[in-house]
Amino acid sequence: MWNRPEGADILFCPSVPYTGTTFLLEFLRNNPSIKDFASMSWIIRSDREFKEGTTLVHAHLTNNLIPLIIEYARSWPIVVPLRDPLLAILSNNNRNYYNTSLSIVDCFIKLVVVLKSHNPIYVPIDLLDELPAWKRGSELIRIFYPLGFISPSHCTKLAVEWPRMNAQESYLLRQYYYDDDGAAIKGIIPKEWDKLIAARSFLQPFLENRGYKNLLWWET
Repeated sequence: MWNRPEGADILFCPSVPYTGTTFLLEFLRNNPSIKDFASMSWIIRSDREFKEGTTLVHAHLTNNLIPLIIEYARSWPIVVPLRDPLLAILSNNNRNYYNTSLSIVDCFIKLVVVLKSHNPIYVPIDLLDELPAWKRGSELIRIFYPLGFISPSHCTKLAVEWPRMNAQESYLLRQYYYDDDGAAIKGIIPKEWDKLIAARSFLQPFLENRGYKNLLWWET
């Protein structure tokens, strides 16, 4: 049976799938202050226990984990990767790693609702990807400053060595995205597109408050 790790120094990273989770976790795990890492879904699935000394815990915002995420969010500082939901939808569609019933839109709605009162630190991976290294470094330092243990030098190192997120991916939907061709995307994934548009009035203010502007699905 899973146990709840205790300690004031635990950092919690809940995330929507395909928003840069692996990228952010690697950055955090390379920080000297992080001693051990645990995936909540793996712990529960394998009926294991958290190791003593765990300082970083991750969980995807899927239905089975929401009750635990709510509990953990009350106690631990939270850092969350962020990405244009449409890009996350396209990645999910392309990789088909998760069950096709996974709704990225539903996960984003859960993200906003579940975490809104817990002051999470959001890391907009795709926005940072667009910046020159010097400005990206400044933004990373600003973003992680409230945590108190992510050093400026660690942020600067990441900014300089920044690997382009999913740069190896090349597929039709992604190309349509960067060509600003929303009609073509809707033609291929109409259900996912319509669901995202239906949630626009809820998600757009949230994303605008975190620096996003003129996203493709806002224009239709």
